[in-house]
Amino acid sequence: MNTGEHDGRLTAADAQAFACTMLQERFFAQQRSRGPQGLNIAMRWLVTGTLSHAAAEGALQALMRRHEILRTSFREIDGRLAQEVHPSCPVKLNAIDLTALPAEERESRAEEIARAEAVAPIDPAVAPLLRSCLLRLTPDRSVLLLTLHSLICDGWSTGLIVSELRAAAEAIDDGRAPDATPPDLQFADYAAWQNELLASGELDEARAYWMRRLRGASATPVPADHALPTGTRPGERSNITSLLLPGDLSAAVESFARKHGATLFGLAVAALGLMLHRVTGSAEIVFGSQVANREEPEAAELIGPTVNSITLCLPVDDAMTLHGFVGVANERVQEALRHQRLPFEIAENFAARRDGQPLHAANLVLHRSYSGTTETERDGTGRFGLVSLPSFSSGTQWPLNFYMIGRDEG
Repeated sequence: MNTGEHDGRLTAADAQAFACTMLQERFFAQQRSRGPQGLNIAMRWLVTGTLSHAAAEGALQALMRRHEILRTSFREIDGRLAQEVHPSCPVKLNAIDLTALPAEERESRAEEIARAEAVAPIDPAVAPLLRSCLLRLTPDRSVLLLTLHSLICDGWSTGLIVSELRAAAEAIDDGRAPDATPPDLQFADYAAWQNELLASGELDEARAYWMRRLRGASATPVPADHALPTGTRPGERSNITSLLLPGDLSAAVESFARKHGATLFGLAVAALGLMLHRVTGSAEIVFGSQVANREEPEAAELIGPTVNSITLCLPVDDAMTLHGFVGVANERVQEALRHQRLPFEIAENFAARRDGQPLHAANLVLHRSYSGTTETERDGTGRFGLVSLPSFSSGTQWPLNFYMIGRDEG
């Protein structure tokens, strides 16, 4: 991967305009056609101890200086989407003091604000494509909100952001200058590299695989349990329902996967496939999942949307044993992961015609740990701690989403 000068410039006159990835083009088109639903990434942390507004805002500014993607806006140039990197970009941390409210009202008011922040649209044409807020509950207890557009962030990036944010805030609190050194790889470099990769022929094997696997494949629609109001846009009316599995059950699931020679993700894919088969009766179950798509070492510390979607197609035979089906599901997962680098925006075109309906009517995501959980909750050496809180939904990318997220408690 080239980590030197950017290439992929769209115009000679504007040296700060760069080509986008296919994923960014899809997100931009999606916001234009169906609205911003599901395009916000909303993060929320409980701040324990003392975190000053000045330190938190200064930390955000340090992140903006380090990472070009956080000071990037988007517009079309000659019919193509471009990402424009700004040399500087002011960012403000809104401060809302809730301490004047009765104690029993503060938490509910903080949740109302967080829910509104999660769904409020972000304009891709105006940098920065993020907003932040610090809600003061007591002198030593606050809630920090950070909402970013999917054009500049993904799930992997959130872990990097919380790590850098904390380190920068601690440095400012200690009277030190936060690290503002630019990383070797910026997202515009990554976009140029990906476009070069697509043109090189290196992904021809992956292209052939997805052409074979998706030929004739169609989405597995899950019947709704109620009708949506007329005029509702896709993903607009959504909610998150969560269930915490006991630690003993989580350990038993891991043990079951190992016993059957499968990964935890492979077992989760099998379980979801069986459930969808029972609900729909379909002989082939088709749903999606996401991969970080960061196989190159340089991409491990890159903030930006590198995530890619893969399609899992599972044949279901009622005569098959559970062990046999888990084996098939795990094999399909491994095949998909070996060919994960072909952008979904190309692969989905090999499937059957869908008349505008998504190929992934259902989607599965598994995270071993919630972003930032381990390093923030367990480290109490600084003036403050960050405890991750469940996010509020900004809408959905897919009609039905399943998340399995590891937490300390289960």
